[in-house]
Amino acid sequence: MIIKSKQKMEESKEFLALSKDEKEYRRYELPETISIWICDFDMPEFCKDYIDEWSIYSRNSLRNGIRENIFPKNKYIMVSLPNFNKTPQEVESPTDVWLYLLKHAGTGEELPNFGSSIVDEALERIRIDNLDDAMLARNYSDDEISLISGLSKEEIAKRRSSR
Repeated sequence: MIIKSKQKMEESKEFLALSKDEKEYRRYELPETISIWICDFDMPEFCKDYIDEWSIYSRNSLRNGIRENIFPKNKYIMVSLPNFNKTPQEVESPTDVWLYLLKHAGTGEELPNFGSSIVDEALERIRIDNLDDAMLARNYSDDEISLISGLSKEEIAKRRSSR
């Protein structure tokens, strides 16, 4: 990911607009790279928390009491879904909303409305995709699927061929 980020950075308009000397000066500069890992398994090192940030540290430095990240532009945000146990009433941040939905979307229970148009649009896409898959699996006609889901017959044909 770091190499890919570096390549993207060097392809950016901002980087391409730099002088040859400035590009040469920055050739070893790495962009900030953040990995977000959403884990659907227990992570004992979380100690009941559901989100943690990991970085790269030197073992020797840590042994000597120095807690300095050796590569501060690279970090990992780790999420343990089993440890996320908030009720809809306890959900406060946009991150909590998404984690709640990730944890509960496949349970079959009705999901609460959190008042976010972005979340509502994502849920609608999920509902339509799931509905389309169910209708395809049950051999509904293209006309029926199109009428119920609003998909074009061309899109339905693509989905049928990708199954």
